[in-house]
Amino acid sequence: MKASHALVLAAVPCFLVMLLNCSDQVNDAFPKVPGNVDGGDAGPVNAKPAQPHENRNPQPKVTECKTLPASDSVCTVTRTSTSGNRVVQGTILGNEETFHGGEVVINSKGIIVCTGCDCSASPEYADASVITCANGVVSPGLINPHEHLTYANNKPVGHGEIRYENRNDWGGGLRGYKRLSYDSGASLVVQAYAEMRFLMGGATTIAGAGGVPGFIRNLDTSADELGGAPTGVASSDTFPLGLPRMNIATGCEYAQRTTKATATSVEAYLPHVSEGIDSESRNELVCISKDDNYNLVQPTTGIIHAVAINAADAALLQQNRTKVVWSPRSNVDLYGNTAQAVMLDLAGVVISLGTDWIPSGSMNELRELKCADEWNQTRFDKHFTDADLWRMATVNGAYATGTASILGMLRPGYVGDLAVFDGSTSKDHRAVIDAGVEDVALVLRGGKAMYGDTALMTSGAFDTTGCEPYAGGVCGLEKTICVDVDISAAHALTDIRTAGEKFYPAFFCKDKTPDNEPSCFPFRPASINGSTIYDGKPTDLDTDGDGIVDSRDNCPTIFNPARPMDNGTQADADNDGIGDACDECPASEAQDCGHATSGDMDGDGTPNGLDNCPEQANPDQADADGDGRGDACDACPSAPNPGAVPCPLSIHVVRNPDEAGHPATKSIVAVDGYVTAKVSNKYLWVQEGLTGAPWEGIYVPAGGLAGTASTGPQVGQKVTVTGLASESFGVNQIAAAIVNITDTTKQKLVPLQVNASQVNTPAGKDAEPFESLLVSVGTGNAGSLTVTNENPDSPSQFFAFVTTGNLWVDDYIWSYYGTSSPTGTACGVKPPAVPPSPQCDYPRVGLKNGATFPRITGIMGWSFSQRRLYPRGASTTATGACQTGSTCPDIVLGP
Repeated sequence: MKASHALVLAAVPCFLVMLLNCSDQVNDAFPKVPGNVDGGDAGPVNAKPAQPHENRNPQPKVTECKTLPASDSVCTVTRTSTSGNRVVQGTILGNEETFHGGEVVINSKGIIVCTGCDCSASPEYADASVITCANGVVSPGLINPHEHLTYANNKPVGHGEIRYENRNDWGGGLRGYKRLSYDSGASLVVQAYAEMRFLMGGATTIAGAGGVPGFIRNLDTSADELGGAPTGVASSDTFPLGLPRMNIATGCEYAQRTTKATATSVEAYLPHVSEGIDSESRNELVCISKDDNYNLVQPTTGIIHAVAINAADAALLQQNRTKVVWSPRSNVDLYGNTAQAVMLDLAGVVISLGTDWIPSGSMNELRELKCADEWNQTRFDKHFTDADLWRMATVNGAYATGTASILGMLRPGYVGDLAVFDGSTSKDHRAVIDAGVEDVALVLRGGKAMYGDTALMTSGAFDTTGCEPYAGGVCGLEKTICVDVDISAAHALTDIRTAGEKFYPAFFCKDKTPDNEPSCFPFRPASINGSTIYDGKPTDLDTDGDGIVDSRDNCPTIFNPARPMDNGTQADADNDGIGDACDECPASEAQDCGHATSGDMDGDGTPNGLDNCPEQANPDQADADGDGRGDACDACPSAPNPGAVPCPLSIHVVRNPDEAGHPATKSIVAVDGYVTAKVSNKYLWVQEGLTGAPWEGIYVPAGGLAGTASTGPQVGQKVTVTGLASESFGVNQIAAAIVNITDTTKQKLVPLQVNASQVNTPAGKDAEPFESLLVSVGTGNAGSLTVTNENPDSPSQFFAFVTTGNLWVDDYIWSYYGTSSPTGTACGVKPPAVPPSPQCDYPRVGLKNGATFPRITGIMGWSFSQRRLYPRGASTTATGACQTGSTCPDIVLGP
């Protein structure tokens, strides 16, 4: 906190001015009641002395393995190999166990195959490079579940001693406050720079609401930014209750609300909810939980912020296995308070750490961890252990983003993301908490070296293609970083640094507070609706610095001032004199409640890190195939597939729910098939055989993972697709992590002949087997199909028409409709707006009512509650079949 915030008592006249409503930056919509500063006498008279707040989270055991050879460096390479297999030795922060002198083995595919004291029995061990980190603490790569990379074109935005009540005050300039001055629209190069900044702090994964393919994996943008992780794309939702910004204290008449169906259709849903400390902020949580159609409190949900919640809300989150993404620095800087993390933990809610954004948050995950640690040490009575805080920055971030089955732990089968921290001074989990960028000796993303000490990176143990020294060094140390970004034009490290450094430095050494860093020190200068005034300084009379003397504080060691939402009192739901912020049983005065723990989410008695189904109770831990994935949650119980290792299945098994071995949704699978169609190589359709058959087609939203339109898989080539089997907007798909061409021959594909009545929307569930399959409709005879509705979306124009048999035909793959070129002579490109240019008729010539076709061939799709046929091209020939190569004469024009 800046010195001005520590000298609040000297600014009492300023407080009086605020209380007299003389400032146009103070919320005048609330009654202003005098509060207390530095140990005032407000608070409940029946407050009880400090009560225990037991931490029930399981703590890792420590195992002494072997003594590693002494070294002056954090890590040294003791053996090199070209196999691509690697052994990393050191203090290993495993799941529920810390191995001193242990090791982790990562195979050439970037998958962890062993963690423990001795991994020499692993087949990959014999020919692996060995990185010995005698002074190193080996952790999973840090995971940041909340950031706004598109705002990286800012520096911290100061706002003096103003503290807001909710995000609409500073973001929308409501209730008399001025909007903070910040920009959006950071260029892709600047977003890459921000990713690099997180990478240098030991992060390997982010939900960044932006970013580029490369540096670290982005979970909430597109498939090509997942960095090879077999998972679905998460959804970050900044305004789940819609725009325009609305402050509503009661009722749920918001402009536009995200539905439950949306929240549950993705691997992880990350909404901003209850960001503030007033009743309007609390009402957001109420409204996303009480109406089933809009109930966002789901196992897939990680609520970002959750500041304005009470004990009953926390219990509700736990009951639904909803996670919380805590951003203490940004919360404290804007509102002078943050989420009641101890209350959440006592309720058994999983808490992770997110940086928010550069204007009011932390510049990297390590700085956010520092803020959380500061609160834990001085305001949360050391409730959390070092291991708890470390979990918030690693595996709990994976739980929040729906990736805990493949990321966040050094566990066999998991993706080989790790960071090595200097442990020569601070030990074990504390080494991560105390670390600065200079202490990050090595970062691997999927086994690939991305950042680290130059001597280590250039030792021959790693592929250093695209890697270069960080000019000028990092805090006096030589570091090397690997530029692995996919932007429209090639960019060297110097280009990225030049673009980003004009906004904010890439790092600060750990002995220096970052320039203008947003405050992590709580402070509120005015009372709103009876809220407490405080300067945040602990004293002998006010242990936690919340402005209430210990003798009247119902949580004297846990920071819990009265918030505007609390109507002038410290929250105490059961009125037992123990505040909700520290009450082990906030709904029971008798203190005889059951106790959930975030360390055992499903309550089956096995800690998350050891549980083979951590989010599904299975007390017996049965695991027939011994792959570490329990039978209760294993979609492939007959074949070992730990972590990110896929279950090999046929497309028809993945698609058909009645097939034996049909996987549960969101299972990692690998399928073989032939590419039947594609759109700019970002969207593929794959079919099991050369001749179509029911249930044998599937949609693959591949992003840019499959190369470019020219270098990626072509129609007719055989591929293996590895990713997450799921359903989105009613379409079965494999959210692709990897697409590999296994046969470059362009085979002839034979469409399945069907009738319109089999594949149109009225066919209902009977049409489901044909979804994503290459089919052909029509007899081949002239006039077989006739356009019966040239614009079914009228008065809008969405480039579709309807033929005989109520068959919708859509241009999703083949952009037949379009607008004119600048010279007005061509029509073939989709318009930037609707309707098209007058030079291009709508509907196009040949597609108006009465036009006929012998046959239409294409992919059967589903969009906007309609079955739709997606042709792949046009021809005046009579074949109607897609021949070898890329020419697909799917619409056969009639005479």
